[in-house]
Amino acid sequence: LGLGIAVLVSLAVATLLSRRVANSYRTAVDELLHEREQVRYLREMSSWQELAKMLAHEIKNPLTPIEVLVTSLSKAYQSKTAQEFVTHLNQTETMVAEELQQLKATVNKFSEFARLPQVQPTRVNVVELLRQQVRAVASTVSSAALELKEPLEFGNVYADIDATLFRQVLVNLVRNGVEANPGREVRFTISIGTDERNVELSVMNDGDPVHAEIAPRIFDPYFSTHASKDNMGLGLAIVKKIVIEHRGDIRYEERDGHPLFVITLPRVPA
Repeated sequence: LGLGIAVLVSLAVATLLSRRVANSYRTAVDELLHEREQVRYLREMSSWQELAKMLAHEIKNPLTPIEVLVTSLSKAYQSKTAQEFVTHLNQTETMVAEELQQLKATVNKFSEFARLPQVQPTRVNVVELLRQQVRAVASTVSSAALELKEPLEFGNVYADIDATLFRQVLVNLVRNGVEANPGREVRFTISIGTDERNVELSVMNDGDPVHAEIAPRIFDPYFSTHASKDNMGLGLAIVKKIVIEHRGDIRYEERDGHPLFVITLPRVPA
């Protein structure tokens, strides 16, 4: 009888402890999920703040001169003759139209970024695809000379690629190199490597490398080191998005004092 009571007491204690442990575990998990949700929310808000900052900056650029030009009309009306005012009005109209065109171009670029199509890959021979696309990109991007180094030991390397979007990847990488080295021809070397699982595409140019302190940020949306009103800092962000949607990866590194982008894609059977 004493042994039975002891067993029952032990079971009761064990049950009570297990419930406490379970409750503590549940509470800890709930707190962890709550904290994770808070972190996610703060990161998302930070991203939206960065976007709002960029939009405000890009919209303010053309709006400020428009405001100045419109204000100058009132002063010109009071201080100039009728003929002088007409001339001033025509000049103001032209300059306002130019600023509005720039504003419209900015909005269109954001819209294009927001409407990037979904990747629709087909199985292609990577070497043949790059032959075609290197020729096409070379003919459309000025100040760029492209060379494709084809592998000698193999010619049949296949991957699932959306040819249209992948051409945009190459175009953006080439334009990025040209913009980083203005005023001269930039030479690009595109190489292909492979192993049993992956296809590796290397895009290297003979320009200056990215400074080490900003290299980790070059794929961030709206980040750019190129001083140009037409550069929105979206080119490399689009490149990374497209590559990831191909189930691949892209990285930047410096090699022999020059910039190098390496794209890794899953290799598939022919």
